[in-house]
Amino acid sequence: KEMHPYYNLSVTVLRAQNIQGADLLSKADCYVQLKLPTASPLPYRTKVVYNSTDPEWNETFHYRIHGAIKNILELTLYDRDLMLDDKLSAVVFDVGSIKPGQTIRRAFKLNPKHAPAQLIGQVPGQQIPVDQLLMTYPDNRSSTVFSTENPFNLLLFKMRITVPSVAVAS
Repeated sequence: KEMHPYYNLSVTVLRAQNIQGADLLSKADCYVQLKLPTASPLPYRTKVVYNSTDPEWNETFHYRIHGAIKNILELTLYDRDLMLDDKLSAVVFDVGSIKPGQTIRRAFKLNPKHAPAQLIGQVPGQQIPVDQLLMTYPDNRSSTVFSTENPFNLLLFKMRITVPSVAVAS
């Protein structure tokens, strides 16, 4: 009989850079929502960092994941509003690519919110390692033309998977 172990996953959302909010009169009020439906029925989210283009969170979230299930983590960056929060961008990450005991740190280049939806790596003339990145997609609400002169937004986070300790009776 094959045993599929459980693992502890910690995800630390570090910061984002060069974030352009959806509001015309102010900077973004950013937070990140984390969804891992195979480990938690409800999403987690960071605190809101108000009026910042470079929000910093340094918040850690913990999950217990099963090794036999495909665990896909979705990190979504939002701009908080009074009525309805604006989704700025999202990253989908396959947690199965991390080995137990390994800590990874990733910086994902997010598409500008007005760019056409596309996989990272398909932007002409851009060399981006995509070994850990499944896809990103922006929230498309405008017909503004994408300019390669604008710097990309970044979302930085780190993850670690550990094997839980088991007490052995003697």
